[in-house]
Amino acid sequence: AEERDTVVRIDGVLQTGAWAQGLEPGLRRIELIRPTERIEVLRAVPDRGAFELDLVAGELIPLGE
Repeated sequence: AEERDTVVRIDGVLQTGAWAQGLEPGLRRIELIRPTERIEVLRAVPDRGAFELDLVAGELIPLGE
């Protein structure tokens, strides 16, 4: 299993893997929880494409960029 210092929750659901299964397009609340801080951001998830979540900034980055 992947280990990371950042815990990720999307709309309150813990994300334990390397991707978010069943994530629907629309506005989503993303929480990044680290030992020393907690960041909560709202991001619009597009209806098409694959994106990587930047665990530092909380930004969605199109794969391949």
